[in-house]
Amino acid sequence: MGQVPALMPDVGHILDGIGFASYVWHLDTDALIWSDNAAALFAGFDPGALAHGRAFAALVAPQPKLTRNDA
Repeated sequence: MGQVPALMPDVGHILDGIGFASYVWHLDTDALIWSDNAAALFAGFDPGALAHGRAFAALVAPQPKLTRNDA
């Protein structure tokens, strides 16, 4: 899914060890870059739905009444 920048190796390693994933969210492009273990954690999900914040938000809260995008 991508490499997490070198600023976060300890966080990514810790989260991987406890079965969680981390990501870096690029606000200017809405791109999400996931830690290496994300593919295993999200097996069966469309990778395109995990590539951008807006698409990922739709997975987490499919029909929100008000989102951060409305602000």
